[in-house]
Order: sequence, then structure tokens, then C-alpha cells
Amino acid sequence: MLHSDLMYANARSMTEERLREIEHVRAARAARAEERARRREERRRAQRASATNREDRKGRFGRAA
Repeated sequence: MLHSDLMYANARSMTEERLREIEHVRAARAARAEERARRREERRRAQRASATNREDRKGRFGRAA
């Protein structure tokens, strides 16, 4: 192989490696974002349930028992 061919092959393999790394980083970020969204939704549901329970506990006089 000529020197220029070796340089081209090396540059190409490094580019492909970088692309794979970028894809892995994007996948990891997407997974973290999905996990954060799931946790956020769980917190919202828990807060709604807690607010509902507080309303249910209120007696005739409008205070928690």
C-alpha cells in the first residue's frame, strides 16, 4: 500500500470510530432523558395522589383529621 492509501484508510477508520462513539453518546443521553421523564411522571402522580388523599381526609370543617 502506498503511504497516501494508508493515511486514507486510517482517517476513514477513525471517522467510523468517532461516528460509533457519537451514536453511543446519543443513545446514552436519550436513555437518561427517558429515565428523567419517567421519574418526573412518577413524582407528578405521587403528588396528585397525595393531594387527593389530603382532600379525602378533610372533615366537615375543612381541616385534615
